[in-house]
Amino acid sequence: MATPDVAAGSAAAPAVASPPSTESPAPASPPAAAAPGTVTRPTDAPSRISGARPVALVVGATGRLGSAVVEELHAAGGWDIICHSRQPRKADAPAGTDGSAGGGGGGAGGGVGAAAVASATGQMVAVEDLYADLVTTPAEDLLAAAAGLSPNRRLDAVLWAAAGGRRSPPAAVEGTALPAMAAALAKSGVATLFDWADPLRAAADAARWAPLDDVIMGGLSSSTLRAVGTSADGAGNDASDYGPCALFAGTLRTANRGGFAQARARLEPAINLSGYDGLVLTVRGDGRDYKVNLKNDDTPEITFQAQFSTSDTSTSSSTGPAGHDRWHRVTLPWDDFLPVRRGRLLHGDGGATYGRTLDTAALSSVAVLCSKLSAGGLPSPSFRPGAFSLAIRSIKAYRAAPPVMVVASAAAVTRPGWTAEQVAANPGAATIPIVRLNPGGVLGAKAAGEEGVRGSGVSYAIIRATALVDGESPPSRSILMEQGDTAVGRLSRADMARVMVMAAREPAAAWKTWEVRERVSVEGSAQQLVEEMKTMRLDE
Repeated sequence: MATPDVAAGSAAAPAVASPPSTESPAPASPPAAAAPGTVTRPTDAPSRISGARPVALVVGATGRLGSAVVEELHAAGGWDIICHSRQPRKADAPAGTDGSAGGGGGGAGGGVGAAAVASATGQMVAVEDLYADLVTTPAEDLLAAAAGLSPNRRLDAVLWAAAGGRRSPPAAVEGTALPAMAAALAKSGVATLFDWADPLRAAADAARWAPLDDVIMGGLSSSTLRAVGTSADGAGNDASDYGPCALFAGTLRTANRGGFAQARARLEPAINLSGYDGLVLTVRGDGRDYKVNLKNDDTPEITFQAQFSTSDTSTSSSTGPAGHDRWHRVTLPWDDFLPVRRGRLLHGDGGATYGRTLDTAALSSVAVLCSKLSAGGLPSPSFRPGAFSLAIRSIKAYRAAPPVMVVASAAAVTRPGWTAEQVAANPGAATIPIVRLNPGGVLGAKAAGEEGVRGSGVSYAIIRATALVDGESPPSRSILMEQGDTAVGRLSRADMARVMVMAAREPAAAWKTWEVRERVSVEGSAQQLVEEMKTMRLDE
């Protein structure tokens, strides 16, 4: 069977270089800094990472937040840690100061290049150092070097704590290097079936689809699925408000007992997605419900069907083209695909609920459709005859896992672009110093980095800290997590690190963006944080 376009390994396993040599002794002192565009390791000694524990790469590991993240990973136990920095920490500079840029920060690494230290749980934790300039070094090279330190060539989490500063501006670090790393991670984290946002494959991917409307049973509905871009398409239709994507569109008619339009792509030979947990689509709709059909063979009329809803973008209040900001990520686990025949559920005999089970190791076709029937066979409440359209950027298979990438961002990144109504509704949040001053355009750079991560396809959690402070937090406090970018307050770097490390192991944190602040005089707990992560809404 054919396999999809995806690298082998875990959901966060980029292509890797060969492991470092185990024959040369460690040098007496680390290099002064990595040369531009290169990744270096301060020792030729064998990596101490065994592959028995999950591996976390901390980007910016010796800044003040990065050091706190390393310390939290170390204290939590169960992680081997790779500490990225631009250059080694100076021997006389404490971890986390401007003079630092090296290994582990504090007791978890100390810039020594390779160490095995006991965590707070008593486990021996491996800590390794890598030096690379984020701006000049390709993200693929840094990830390959990091994964190459583990025998199984995998990274289980990348915790981004880097920020622009005097040497490298925020636009280069958060605005460019961050999205590049997310894109590099995404290449190996999903299986791409169709990607119409990629101009190199959009036309070929669209050519694999053909209409399969209700005309096969005497109906009069019609549809097409075609690649569209940023200008008038081949049919003369202006598709500039969609951007590069596929447009599944047509007309639904109920005459002659019809009422569905469908586009289908055969997968020849059948593909094996048994190592994945479902499909993820990036779509923009018209308020109707749509369905995805999968088949295992050419048995007539029997498919496996899952349904999803869309927003009516024609009512969007965005300042650009109608609904341009209303793209949605739709996640369809394999368990959502139920067997149907002629739109009705196919029930099993005896104790079996359903008559068939989807074989994800042998998928022979995929289809999208809009129908007067819901996935359960009842009339669809969102159905309406007439013109319909569903824009699709991509269809991919995903693995259910905690976020592969955990990004430290900042509250207020959206506020420079707030409307007058938003400012009036949140005057305290709109006028804090970081919004008024926005030094170096840092908020815009962080916002661009966030958008790059969200659009990359990698599983992520974006955590926006309020004002970060050093020192001890009040003993009686809780960490509040909110969404909407209206949070104002403070947060210790230790507490921010705690949230980041928890998110790296919590599946409920994936595909979400939220703000974090401190609330004093109210006791909090780790379980409270997990429960809040579960209740937060997914990003659109």
